[in-house]
Amino acid sequence: MSEISNMRTVTCHDCGKPVSLSARACPVCGSREPAGPVRIGHRAPRKIGIERLNDRNLAVTSLALGLLGACYGFATNTGVMSAIFFTALYGFIGVAIGVPIGFASNLIRH
Repeated sequence: MSEISNMRTVTCHDCGKPVSLSARACPVCGSREPAGPVRIGHRAPRKIGIERLNDRNLAVTSLALGLLGACYGFATNTGVMSAIFFTALYGFIGVAIGVPIGFASNLIRH
């Protein structure tokens, strides 16, 4: 019994019995979270919101510059095949430029 009393334990959130900190589940009730539900800090929702904003900023910037490049490629060519080729090319170049710009603006904002 002295071994059990020396182990660090927590009270199971579901059944109230002592459970070792290293246990994956409560041996009495089988709860997968014997210490209770995970509590996130007060800063976590803000960080999650900032990450969502960063993702949206990156996507909008790269898509807008890609669309701008595609419109430029379409407007500057007269032939059908060259218009298709240059629309795709300038669209890709716009996206390739937009991703680093969106990434840099996300870094600057922090």
